[in-house]
Amino acid sequence: QARKEEKKKEREKRLKKLKEQKPDATEEELQEELEEEDEEEEELPPLYIPSPPSPLHCGFYSTPGSFWLSM
Repeated sequence: QARKEEKKKEREKRLKKLKEQKPDATEEELQEELEEEDEEEEELPPLYIPSPPSPLHCGFYSTPGSFWLSM
């Protein structure tokens, strides 16, 4: 929940900054720009490092829903 509050504050700061940069823009245009920025900032899943780490396996997400495992 603290993360949600942090994101909300960050979004409000970005909105304020956009208003300063584009004072003639409508509220709707500003919201659209914020949504585009949010889409670009997609959060990646946390890394999983087994204990002990395996020198033979390496896995990663190439696209959402696609996972590659190298051996």
